[in-house]
Amino acid sequence: MMKIPKKYTCYFHHLKPGERVTLSDEQTKLYIKSDGELYYVDVDRGVVQNTRDSIKKCDFLCYKEQEKLCHLIELKGAIVQEA
Repeated sequence: MMKIPKKYTCYFHHLKPGERVTLSDEQTKLYIKSDGELYYVDVDRGVVQNTRDSIKKCDFLCYKEQEKLCHLIELKGAIVQEA
């Protein structure tokens, strides 16, 4: 089990096998169904609070602990070249 500092626990979420979640921003939605244990993290406006234009970050991070597999997810509704 991952150890998460208490101030960040509200941004970390756990999905059990077969559970679903919708990741979204202002313009885009992504539906995920977990095929195994999966953690996802709210990065943008979550773990990384600073919203200055000069800071580049993804919207979400998905992590499969058992497989040590990580996906960085950037949802784009417009200006795809800035993803």
